[in-house]
Amino acid sequence: MNHFLLVTCLLHVSFLSVSGKVAHSGIHDQIDHKDGKIKIIYSAEKDVFWPCPDPKAFLPCICTAESTARIPIMDMDCSDVKNQDELINAFNTSMSYDQYRTLTIQPKVASKELTFLNSESFGTCSFKAVHISGTEIIKIEDGTFDHSHDSLMILDLQFNSISIFPFESIANYLVLTELLLNSNKITIVEQIESKFLEVLNLNTNPGISFGSGLFVAAPVLITLDLGNCDLQNLTTNLFKDLHSLENLNLERNNIGVLEESSVVTPGATLLALRLNDNPITDIKRGGIKGMSPDGQLFIQNALIKELTEEVWEPVARILKQEAIKMSGNPLRCGCDLEWMFLKSETYYTRLESTTTCSDGYLVYDINPDVFDVHCN
Repeated sequence: MNHFLLVTCLLHVSFLSVSGKVAHSGIHDQIDHKDGKIKIIYSAEKDVFWPCPDPKAFLPCICTAESTARIPIMDMDCSDVKNQDELINAFNTSMSYDQYRTLTIQPKVASKELTFLNSESFGTCSFKAVHISGTEIIKIEDGTFDHSHDSLMILDLQFNSISIFPFESIANYLVLTELLLNSNKITIVEQIESKFLEVLNLNTNPGISFGSGLFVAAPVLITLDLGNCDLQNLTTNLFKDLHSLENLNLERNNIGVLEESSVVTPGATLLALRLNDNPITDIKRGGIKGMSPDGQLFIQNALIKELTEEVWEPVARILKQEAIKMSGNPLRCGCDLEWMFLKSETYYTRLESTTTCSDGYLVYDINPDVFDVHCN
């Protein structure tokens, strides 16, 4: 009998070394506390699905675990869940552990019955990363991820139908660095409060509006995406509290004029400011402040006709060569460009070399003498 068990163990160990996963075989990874090494031990008395829950009881969710870790690392995939009741039943299954690395719900075909998540959806389980996309979920109730306050680092809820989200609870997540809510139906965000959030994506939430103190309590935000939200104007000083902001995307909105203090950060931190594909006709003096010397400014496919010194010299003075991307604008290339060519600093080189006037003539090919003749 002992020989039989030994052979069985060796066979299972061989299988595990190939698959890299904990198999449902009665084999358990156990730590030898004397030398800290993992031993593969056969135990007929223990639950053969350890460390995952019983796979039949846990359906339609699936648990996988890595067998190489000193401590079991487990992931959950509930992509086949059809409704809230199925989630509740799955997470009421008896579990050896309730701390998981990832939760994934990414159905091939979205169920119209799964429209909300609440505090009952995931039992007492906690996660480090949550990826839920391609569903018909409309509402994320406060308390849905309460057991993940100390562990959740990434909350990825993009490409759903979410219109209700508990923004007021973000402050409770003590390690949350990424919040992705792009391609949903959110209409208002009053305030983002978090000492840890570095990435916020609200791209493609058409008609969204913001509270005046939106980012007052989000001091370490680095990347902010507000593209394709049908924004027509920007609240003055909306970004004034973002001391660490490096990437700001405002592309594909309906912004016509950048008023004074529209895009202003407290330090010279912006490495990429994206305003492409907006019907921008004018930028007021002081409309853009906070560009890093290593930054790039993208205002392509807009409606800008003039580059006046009053507005553009403070921006160009900071940036390096070819840092301003302006292709697709109907630039007149008249006397408004004189300052770019005749100053001791040739500011026109801050424009991308492929920048053209409205007639297709390259700005870089303009003869500076034309300004002496026609602009004095």
